[in-house]
Amino acid sequence: VVHRGVEQPLGEGPVQVELVDRVGFPLWKGSSAVQHDTVDVHLPRITQSGTHFVRLYAPQGELLREYAFQVKWGF
Repeated sequence: VVHRGVEQPLGEGPVQVELVDRVGFPLWKGSSAVQHDTVDVHLPRITQSGTHFVRLYAPQGELLREYAFQVKWGF
């Protein structure tokens, strides 16, 4: 859940994107851009249930945001 107004807006421009599993093991890396405080990312298919995280980094490597989400299989 992202609460608007709590976080500082992201600056416009490029970001590095990382998808990690619940223990922080990297599953995918890519790039995107911030436009109007929005980042569009097309992630690969996630085949493991559980908590995962998407991390956004500045081009210099500084962690800007981390978002957690749940993947559920077998329903």
